[in-house]
Amino acid sequence: MNSLFYLLLRSLKNNLRETVRKPALLIMYLFVIFLIVLGMVMNVVTTRDPTAEFKDIHLLGGMFFALLTMLLIFTLVRAFKSGGSLFQMSDVNLLFVSPVAPQKILIYGIVQTVKTALMAGLFILFQSITLGNMFGTGSLAILLIIGIFALCFCLSEIITILVYSVTNGNPARRRIAKAIIALVFLPLVAVAIAAFIRESDPMTALIYVCKSPAFQMIPVSGWGAAALLALLKGHWLAGGLFLTLTAATITGLFILLFRLKSDYYEDVLVATESVFEKKRAIAEGSLGLATAPDRKIQVVKTGISGFGARAIFGKHLRETFRNSRFGFIDARTFFFVAVAAVTAVVLSKLGGSRLHPFLLILQYFAWFQIFAIGMGPSLRELYTHYLYLLPEPSLEKLIWNSLTVVLKSSVDAILIFGIAGMIFRENPLIIAGAILASSMFALMLVGINILSLRWTSANLSVGILVFIYVIAVIIALLPGLAAAVVAAFIITGIAGIIAALLIVSVWEIFVSILCFALAKSILDNCDMPVVKGKF
Repeated sequence: MNSLFYLLLRSLKNNLRETVRKPALLIMYLFVIFLIVLGMVMNVVTTRDPTAEFKDIHLLGGMFFALLTMLLIFTLVRAFKSGGSLFQMSDVNLLFVSPVAPQKILIYGIVQTVKTALMAGLFILFQSITLGNMFGTGSLAILLIIGIFALCFCLSEIITILVYSVTNGNPARRRIAKAIIALVFLPLVAVAIAAFIRESDPMTALIYVCKSPAFQMIPVSGWGAAALLALLKGHWLAGGLFLTLTAATITGLFILLFRLKSDYYEDVLVATESVFEKKRAIAEGSLGLATAPDRKIQVVKTGISGFGARAIFGKHLRETFRNSRFGFIDARTFFFVAVAAVTAVVLSKLGGSRLHPFLLILQYFAWFQIFAIGMGPSLRELYTHYLYLLPEPSLEKLIWNSLTVVLKSSVDAILIFGIAGMIFRENPLIIAGAILASSMFALMLVGINILSLRWTSANLSVGILVFIYVIAVIIALLPGLAAAVVAAFIITGIAGIIAALLIVSVWEIFVSILCFALAKSILDNCDMPVVKGKF
C-alpha cells in the first residue's frame, strides 16, 4: 500500500511541477481559481434583502437530482458498451503486473476517480451567486454539492464496472440489467405523472415529486439529492443516513465485485485501452479516428453530390444522414430540446429574473455551442487531407466546409427556441431573432476556429488554447453585446429585445466575414493541424 501512496503523491508533485514550468498554463489555473474565489466571496459579502422571497429549496434538490441522473445515465450507457475504467494505460502497464493486491489497486483507482470528480465539480462553484440569489444558499451549500457530487460520481463508476463485468458477453443478463434499471425509475415516473395530472400548477407538482419517497429511493441520484436537501434543512441525521447509505453501497459493490469476479483487470482493460487509443489518435493528429462513433454505421445511400469545393458539403451531408436517420436532428438535438422545454416551464413559473427568461435559454445554448462547434464536421475536416488537395480557392473551400455546421445549428435553434417560445408564448419576432442570433453565432465560432490556425501555426494545444479560444470568443462578441444592451435600454419593451437580437446577429455576421477574409489563404500557407496532447 505504501507504493500506491507514493504513486499518488508523486503524481501530484509532478503535476504541480509541470504547471509551474508552463507559465501560460499556470496563468490559466490562477485565473480560474480567481474567478471561483471571487464568486464565493461575492456570495458571502452580498447583502440580501431579508424580506426577499427565495424559491423552494426542493427545486434545488430537483436540479441536483437531474444532474446526477444525467451522470448515471451516461455511465450506464458506457457500461453496456465498453465498460468503465478507473485507470490509465500507465496503470495497466505498471500496476496490473505488480505484486500488489487487486483490492488495493482498485482502492487506488477509486481515489483517482474522486480526484477527477472533485475537479469536474468545480464548475458548480461558478453558480454560487446564482444559487444564492435564487435559493438564499451560502458557500456551505456549494461545498456540500461538490462533495456529494464526488461521492455519487465514485459510486456511478463502480456500478459501471460491475454492470459490465456481469453482463459482458451475455445478452440475457444485459436485458435483465436494463429491466432492473427501468424498474428502479418506474415508481418515480408514476408519481410524477400522477402529480402533474392532479396539480394545475407545474411547479407545485414538481415540488411534490421532489418531496416524495419515490424521489429519495432512486440509487445514486435520489440518495445524493435527498442528502443535500436534508443537510440544507439542518436535518443532519437524515442527511448523514443518506450519505452513509451511499458510502455503504460503494463498499458493498466493491466486495461484490471481487466475489463475483476477483480478476477485474480484463473488464477495465477494454475501456482503458479505448480511451488511450483515442488520446493517442488526437496527439498524432488523427482527429477523425478519435471522434469516430463506436456503433455501426448503417449505409443506406452512397455517393457524394457536387463538384469541387461543393463536394465537401456533399460529403458532410452524407455523413450527417448516416449518423442519424433524421439528418441534422440527432440524439443531441432531442436532448437539448427536452432540456430547453423543461427550463422554459420552470423559468415561466419562477419569474422574477432581471434578464428576459427566453434570453437565458439563448445564453445557455450559446455556451454549449462554444465547445460543441470544435468537434463538428467543419473543424474535423481540417484534420484530413481531402480539403487541402482540392484544386479550388481556399476561401471557397472554407465556406462550403462550414455550411453543415451552420445548418445543424439553425435546425437545433429552430426546434429549441420554437418550442421554448411556444411555452413562454413569446413574440414570434423575438423567436426569429433568437434563431438568427444563434445560427450566426455558430458561423462566427467556425470563423474564429479557422482563423486561429494563422497564429497557432496549426499546432493546437488542447490545454491552454481552449482557454484562449473562450476568451477570444468573448472579446469578439463583446462590442456587439454592448451595443445590443444600449439599444435595449434606449428602445424599451419587446422592440428593444428585437433590436438587441438583430444588432448581435449583424455583429456576428460582420465578425464572421472578417474572420473568413483574414483566413482567406490559410489552407495554402499552413500544414495540416495536429492536436498536441499527452497520452
